[in-house]
Amino acid sequence: MTYLVGVDIGGTFTDVVLLDRQTGRYVVQKLLTTTDDPSQAVADGVAAVLTAGGVPVDDLDYVVHGTTLVANTIIQREGARTALLVTAGFEDLLEMRREQRYDPYDLFATFPDPLVPGELRIPVTERLLADGSVHQPLDEADLRARLRELRAAGVESVAICLLHSFVDPRHEELAREIVKAELPDVTVSLSSEIVPQSGEYERMSTTAANAYVQPVMSRYLGRLQDRLTEMGARGELYLMLSDGGITSVESARTFPVRLLESGPAAGIIAACKLGEQTGDDQLVAFDMGGTTAKFCLVDGGKPLTTWDMEAARVNRFRRGSGLPLRIPSVEMVEIGLGGGSIARRDELGLLKVGPQSAESEPGPACYGLGGERATVTDALVVLGYLDPEFFLGGRMSLAVDAARAAITTDIAEPLGMPVPAAALGIYQITCQQMAESVRMQFAERGKDARSYAVVATGGAGPAHACEVARALKVPKVVIPPAAGIMSAAGLLMAPFAFSLQQSFAATLAEADPAEVTAVLEKLTAQGRQIMADAGVSPDRAEVTWSLDLKYAGQKRTVEVPLRERRFEPAGLPGVVEDFEAIYAVYHGRPNRALDTVIQSLTARVTGPAGAGWLGERASAPAAKTTRSRPAWFVGHPEAIDCPVYQRGDLTPGERRSGPAIIEDAESTAVIGPRDAFHLDEDRNIIVAINAGERTDA
Repeated sequence: MTYLVGVDIGGTFTDVVLLDRQTGRYVVQKLLTTTDDPSQAVADGVAAVLTAGGVPVDDLDYVVHGTTLVANTIIQREGARTALLVTAGFEDLLEMRREQRYDPYDLFATFPDPLVPGELRIPVTERLLADGSVHQPLDEADLRARLRELRAAGVESVAICLLHSFVDPRHEELAREIVKAELPDVTVSLSSEIVPQSGEYERMSTTAANAYVQPVMSRYLGRLQDRLTEMGARGELYLMLSDGGITSVESARTFPVRLLESGPAAGIIAACKLGEQTGDDQLVAFDMGGTTAKFCLVDGGKPLTTWDMEAARVNRFRRGSGLPLRIPSVEMVEIGLGGGSIARRDELGLLKVGPQSAESEPGPACYGLGGERATVTDALVVLGYLDPEFFLGGRMSLAVDAARAAITTDIAEPLGMPVPAAALGIYQITCQQMAESVRMQFAERGKDARSYAVVATGGAGPAHACEVARALKVPKVVIPPAAGIMSAAGLLMAPFAFSLQQSFAATLAEADPAEVTAVLEKLTAQGRQIMADAGVSPDRAEVTWSLDLKYAGQKRTVEVPLRERRFEPAGLPGVVEDFEAIYAVYHGRPNRALDTVIQSLTARVTGPAGAGWLGERASAPAAKTTRSRPAWFVGHPEAIDCPVYQRGDLTPGERRSGPAIIEDAESTAVIGPRDAFHLDEDRNIIVAINAGERTDA
C-alpha cells in the first residue's frame, strides 16, 4: 500500500495527514471540526490533502480514523434511547454501583446518572448459577410481552446483561433472538460478547454504554463511508481502538465502546515511535489540543495499558466518580484543558481554567467567529507566543484586539490586574493543573519523573510542554516536526490489533493447564477472525497471551504476559517471578504467604506494523521574516524581546539558549528563558529544562 490517510477529529480541529509510504513524504491539513456533522470536515480534509499531494482519489489505499465521538456522546448524553435486559432482581444495579463513595468525606458526592433510565431497565425471569448450570430457565413468553411494551417506548438499542453469562451465554443468546424477532430495527449488545468477565456492575455498565453509542456510531460511520464513496475513494476505512490497535468498520460497529479513547491513543503511538527514534524509552506522552489534554506514561518504549476505564467523571481528579468501562485502553490521564478552555472567576473570585471549552463554535475570542469568553488560546496571543498572521501556517488570522478585550472583561478588570499578568495567570494555572494530573500518575505508579522525557504533541502541546516539564522536574522535552497533527500521523503508525479477555477463577497453583489453554485458544480464534475481517491474513497475525493475577483477597490485578504461548501451573518459568516483580512496583514487596489467583485471561492478536516515522513534508508554508517579538514569561514581570524561529531556520546540532519561540505550521513551541535547546538530525526540538547557558542540551 502506498497512499495512506490518517484523520483525527478533536473537539476544535480535525487533523488530516496524507502519507506516501514509499517515500515517507507527507501532506498535512488542519481545519475546524464541523460539530453538527463531523464527517463533513473529514471528507473536506481528505479531499484537501489529496489535492495538495497531487494524488488521484482512486489511488488512496486506506483511511485510518480516530474520533472522540464515543466519548462525547456519553459525556453530552446524546446517545440512543436504550433499554437494558437484566436478571430479575438486578434492575437497580446501575444506580447502586459499588455502594462506595469516591470521596468518603464528601457527604454530597454525586455520580453520573445511568445511561439507561429506570423505566427502561427490564427484569428477565431466568437464572444461571456461577458454574453455568441453569437454575431457572428463561421465561420466553414473559420476555416477549415486555418487549412489546418497549416497542411503544421508541427504544433504538437494547443491552442484555444476565447473571453469570460470562460463564455460559445461552440465555443471553436466546434473549437476543427474541429481541430481534420482536424489535427487528434495534441494535443489540450482549455482555457475554462485549465484556465476558466477572464484576456484575462493571460488566453491565460497559454493555449499557456500548448499546447507548452503537446506533450513533453506526449512523456516523455510514455517513462517512457514503461521503468517501461519493468522492470516488475506493480504499478501505479503518478505526483506531482505545488500546492503540486498528480494526475494521464492522468491528467498530459491533464494539463501539472500544473507541472511547480512539483519537488520544494515536498520539501515544506516535510518541512511542518517536522515543525509538531519539533513544528515549521512558516518556510522558503529552498531547494538548483545542479541548482536552492527555498524558500517558511510557515505560520500556511501551505505553501503560489497562482494562479499567471511566467515562463522564463528575470529578475529573477522582477515580470512581465516572461510569466504569471494562475495555482495553492505553492508560492515560485526560483533563478538560485545551486551547479553547474558558478562563473564569469562581464564586470566591479566584481564577480558574476549564473544563468548559469554546470548542470550534464559537471558538476562542481571537478566532473572530463570535466567541467572547477568554480562553487559553487568547492568553497565548496576548502573551506574544502566537503570531496572529501565521496561525495554521497563515491559513487563519487571529484577532489580537478581541483576545485582549475578552481577557480584560472576564479576568483583568474584575481582578484589578494588567492584561498581560492576567494572561500569564491563565497560562500558569493551565500548566500547573496539567502537571498536577501527571504528578498523581507518577505517584500511583511509583515512578521518578527525573528519569523521563516529555514528548509534546497536539496544536497546543508545544506551547505548554516546557512549563509542565519544569513543574514536574522532568529534565527533557522533545517536540517532533508536525507536532500539531501527530495524532493523525500516529493513526498510520499503529498496527491492526484486537484484544479479548475472559474471566477465569482459579489459583495459579491449581489451574488446569488444559482449561486455561482452551480459553486462550478460543479467544485467539475470535481475534484472528476479527483480524481476517479487517483484511489481515492469519499467517501475518501474531498472538500474545497474558494472565491477570492478584493475591487472594485483593481486588486489583496486574497483567503478566506469558513468555511463551503455553500454560502450566505455578512451575511455569517466569510467571511467578514476573508477577512478583510487577506487584512490587505498585505495592513495595510481594506477599508469598498468600495464594496467587488468576482473575482473567487475555489474548491479543496483532497484525503487521503500521507505517514508519514521517519523512519530509511535501509542502509547507513559506518562512516568515519576523525574528523577534515581545513576549511575557513565567517569573519575569516585564516583556522580553524574544527570538522567533521557523523550525526550518535552525541548523541541526546548533545549541541555543532560551527564551525562544519556534513556529511550525500547526503548532508553536515556547521555550523559557532558563532553558536550552537544539535540533537533532531528525529535526526534533530537544529542550533541556533549566539548562540555561549550558552547552549540553
